[in-house]
Amino acid sequence: MKLGLGTVQFGQDYGISNQRDKTPINEAVAILQYAEDKGIDLIDTASLYGECENVLGTLLPEQHNFRIITKSTIYKKEKISSSNAEDLKIKFHNSLNKLGESRLYGLLIHDADDLLVEGGDTLYNVLQELKKDGLVDKFGVSVYSGEQIDHLLKRYTIDLIQVPVNVFDQRLINNSYLKRLKEKDIEIHVRSVFLQGLLLMDTESLHSFFDPIKPILIKYRDFLYSQGLSPIDGAIGFIKGVSEIDYVIIGVDSLVQFIENVECFSKSYDNSLFDRLKMYSLDDPKYLNPGLWEI
Repeated sequence: MKLGLGTVQFGQDYGISNQRDKTPINEAVAILQYAEDKGIDLIDTASLYGECENVLGTLLPEQHNFRIITKSTIYKKEKISSSNAEDLKIKFHNSLNKLGESRLYGLLIHDADDLLVEGGDTLYNVLQELKKDGLVDKFGVSVYSGEQIDHLLKRYTIDLIQVPVNVFDQRLINNSYLKRLKEKDIEIHVRSVFLQGLLLMDTESLHSFFDPIKPILIKYRDFLYSQGLSPIDGAIGFIKGVSEIDYVIIGVDSLVQFIENVECFSKSYDNSLFDRLKMYSLDDPKYLNPGLWEI
């Protein structure tokens, strides 16, 4: 398991706990340098992350050791057309130009449903073509649910998948999805480790939308404090207990925040921590998917 740098904050204001707007350029420079110094070799971005690809293309030197993954636009169509497939190809080449790269480590379809509706196979064919042409090493998809994984595995062969997993969102662990993906030799990248910052926030400052789950958040936080652990320790310590994960993608908006995350990731946590945190699992997508938050 390795740490990857998420860069959405380089291009736009993102995250429920983000109080700083997007990351200033000088801070982004420092974050990238620190990542390189610490041997972090993966950068996650997307064409929909505001100016993120442009920022990375400007800041990264011509020669660097980072492997870059980007994501497609989101089509949200009842039927994918040949023009959408052509658009995917064009936007990928636009991403290459913005990033200043001749090839990328990975390309993900940003919304799994775009592959699952009628005509989704035309997008898949573009992914295969880009890999065959040597423009990407691996292709795959970003998902939100086990149901999407079920449908994807029935229809396609993929190299790479990005999934949400955290202390509250253990659905893909509990239902053996991560195990199934690993058995198919699919590289697994995990996002939303902090649940968009919710797991790190002071419970008193939470929006009233979260009132129904505030008791479990308080109970979880009290447990961490009783063990001498910070909220970041809890989130990262839990994830480090999931053996199937290849990369943990963590986004930051400041160097101080990034250093703290990297230092926590480098720690060794008690082997029992993962099992002791399993009791905090939630099932309601309303609270586990930030896209459904009514705030």
